[in-house]
Amino acid sequence: MFLFAIINVFLGAIEVTRYKIKELGVSWNESFRKHFSYQRWESVKKLQWYLGELPFEMIYDLSRWKFLINRLYISSSIDFIMNISELQFGHLVNLSATYGPFGVDIVSNSDMTACVDQLFSDLIVDC
Repeated sequence: MFLFAIINVFLGAIEVTRYKIKELGVSWNESFRKHFSYQRWESVKKLQWYLGELPFEMIYDLSRWKFLINRLYISSSIDFIMNISELQFGHLVNLSATYGPFGVDIVSNSDMTACVDQLFSDLIVDC
């Protein structure tokens, strides 16, 4: 858990493949299993939800979304468009479409967090 806190500081600034995200998610889930004596085959998603923790994939997506939106906010829109790659802009559009009704508009970190938390809550309730 300590290492995760350090990784989380810069997580949004790095591009991570979906395969690596899944690997890191397995490690994240294993830490919950170890601390709460869950078996390997038992899902920890509801436990994470009760504890107010997100699955690793959502943590990465939220960090990435915040990073890209804050980068947009800090630079002027022309600088942003010139400095961001198409892949990063596509990722920003996908994150915005997945988690929030904002598009690529600038929103607060708390709004982004609330959107991701709400989606996770909806997923848990639908289970």
